[in-house]
Amino acid sequence: MKKRWYKIIFLTSFVLFFSYIRCPVAETHIKELIKKKDIHITSDYMEYDEDKKRFLAKGDVKISIDGYTIETDMVIYDQSKGEIRILRGFLYEKEGDQIMGRRAIFNINTMEGKIEDGKILLKGSDFYLSGSIIEKTGPNSYMIEDCKITTCSGDRPDWSFSAKKVELTIEGYGKAKGATFWIKDLPLLYIPYTVFPVKTKRQSGILFPRFGISDRNGIETEIPIFWAIRANMDATFYERYMKDRGLMQGMEFRYLLNDRSKGSILLDILSDRVKEKRIYDEMDMALSPYARTNRVRYWLRGKIDQDIAKNMKLRADLDILSDQDYLREFNTSLFGNDPREDLDLSFNRYSYDSLSEFRRSSLRLSYDNQDLFCIYIGSSYLQRPESPSPETTTQPLYETALHIPLRPFSILPHLDYSLIAKAQYNWERDGEKGERILLSPKFSYPILSLPYIELEPFLEFNILNDWYSDESGKRDEELGSSFRLGLNSGIHLQKIYSQGYRHKISPSIRYEVGDYHREGGNTWYDPLREDNNIHCISLLIRQTLDHKLKDRYHQIATLWLEQAYNLNHDETEFLPLSIILTLNTSKYVSIYSKTLYDHDTDRVKWTFTSIDISLPQIEADLTYHYRREESKDLSLDLTIEPLSGISAGMNIRKELYWDEDLSSSYFIRYESQCWAVQISWSKLDDAKSVMFNFDLRGLGSIL
Repeated sequence: MKKRWYKIIFLTSFVLFFSYIRCPVAETHIKELIKKKDIHITSDYMEYDEDKKRFLAKGDVKISIDGYTIETDMVIYDQSKGEIRILRGFLYEKEGDQIMGRRAIFNINTMEGKIEDGKILLKGSDFYLSGSIIEKTGPNSYMIEDCKITTCSGDRPDWSFSAKKVELTIEGYGKAKGATFWIKDLPLLYIPYTVFPVKTKRQSGILFPRFGISDRNGIETEIPIFWAIRANMDATFYERYMKDRGLMQGMEFRYLLNDRSKGSILLDILSDRVKEKRIYDEMDMALSPYARTNRVRYWLRGKIDQDIAKNMKLRADLDILSDQDYLREFNTSLFGNDPREDLDLSFNRYSYDSLSEFRRSSLRLSYDNQDLFCIYIGSSYLQRPESPSPETTTQPLYETALHIPLRPFSILPHLDYSLIAKAQYNWERDGEKGERILLSPKFSYPILSLPYIELEPFLEFNILNDWYSDESGKRDEELGSSFRLGLNSGIHLQKIYSQGYRHKISPSIRYEVGDYHREGGNTWYDPLREDNNIHCISLLIRQTLDHKLKDRYHQIATLWLEQAYNLNHDETEFLPLSIILTLNTSKYVSIYSKTLYDHDTDRVKWTFTSIDISLPQIEADLTYHYRREESKDLSLDLTIEPLSGISAGMNIRKELYWDEDLSSSYFIRYESQCWAVQISWSKLDDAKSVMFNFDLRGLGSIL
């Protein structure tokens, strides 16, 4: 920085001097210097006082050097003192950062100086700092008198901090004595001494706390503390105090190497003041019918995606709970605006929801050579937080698999084949333990493959072998096998309309026969049972509607109908009708629906429907899941913004079959340019909670 001011002043002196004393040799030297140092100065008028060794530039003065510019109306450079004086209003700008003021004086040797009635705006953080005197004490450090700090624009900011004296370093921290927090012109809070980050990049500091009250936990508050460890790594610590439950401490660690290599680990832990579950309390028993005696409550979860080498990836999922009631009692996401990361959204992998009886942890290392083959080694564990006895959940603690996608045989190019091979070690705490091998080759032979007609027979084998031992240590073996033989035939038709629409229809008929055989009982889940004694013929009609935009067709609707007829006459003749519908009529609305219709009862057997709406003022996600004589789940997630800056939303889950409200939450939020406030209300089972959030924008929610 010292070099830059030295360049500016000396170039200014040369230009002023030789604009006043016309010397051809000197002019040539200046031009060479400007070209060499990449410096440019312009003004309407320049002069040089040789006796006082002083340069004067007036009228639209512009100085540019090494990426920054200074614009003003009058500059004086005192060569003997090494000082530059800006006598009229000026604007300094570099990479979006701006300094403005009425007058200024700088020493080009020490890069120290003073600015009168100055303002500083830092790009990226929207920091506005102003003061009657801004003293530059170093390249990036300042001392400001009568300082005002805000992230709000305008002469009367919605909020601001003021202090008699502030010392700060850009990309470092600021120290303020006798600070006052203002709402408009109203002083609201006096702070004798405070330290705050002044950074255009990610900031470490105390995020604004959240406040709330609930039936279960009493009055509560949570203070997040953010730590920017490095450019691609950070952590957040959460201090959540609940009057009736104690202090819960949380940690969230994140790293990002690139789009394919990232990870997040979260932990919340509490020494609960409520030592054990009150089994005679209706509110406690609404959580679950299981007892709880543990005092230490925790939830450990995380996800990792890591590229190991070319085509080799590591994936890890972690989800462990201390007990079955934890998520119903302490799930902060019900309040909305939870600062914790949404792992499912960030990693595009589903986790079991809070109402599930299982928590799943897994580790998988895979090598995927695109179209040639894929091989992986993995392990997974399904936790039952209620710790039932006996515990007979099958745990595939080890699994390795090879998958070869459909491809032509090298010696018989018209014969296609694929292969799935798996080896597992299954473990049950109070049940069988042992190994499993599964082989599934598949063959197909396209007899007829024309532009509009296809005819293809196929054959699939499945061989399953289990070796297991029971609790007594007795060793046993079971063998299962199945085959499926069939013929696919179909035609493909399409019609293109002048308006840019294309309709395609593909009716096809499939005939298949299969048999299943297994020695002994069913030790673990048997994937071959679905192939048990198949003998049916199916009609499948696939329709799509596409719309051409520019040079490409985009799918806007699909309708798939599949009806199978069972040729085993001792069983149900017509199998359930399958209907799948998708609609993407615009970027604002999408619909997906799948339904199974049972002919025997003339009723819907199973259905799932999802509707997503994304409009400028409305975001909505509606899902409905029906299982006959079991459940009817309805879920709605809705956010509306009727006016600029004002939004409201709800998230409700209902079980219509049993007429139960599973959970519900509502919020209303107001956002301005530099602050936001949100009030949330939620209900889970019979417990109600209210949460209050306040956010100072641009300060990174720094308190």
